[in-house]
Amino acid sequence: MKTTICSIGECMIEITHQNKSNFNYSIAGDTLNFASYLNPKSFKVFYLTALGTSDINKTAINFLKSKKISLKLVYRIP
Repeated sequence: MKTTICSIGECMIEITHQNKSNFNYSIAGDTLNFASYLNPKSFKVFYLTALGTSDINKTAINFLKSKKISLKLVYRIP
């Protein structure tokens, strides 16, 4: 039986300047990192947050999916 955990918070978009016209970004934040470190074999993980619909926000959604974090509590803001 898996233990259910809900992490509540916001995803941080970390933007790093590479050169004059190039930037890289990654998805992070304390509550998101905590949720992503939990083993999906042992835990059913939910993340309670709100995200927009931009490409960066879609990257955050894909990150959550890749870590097997449930999107049921992610509110999408158009």
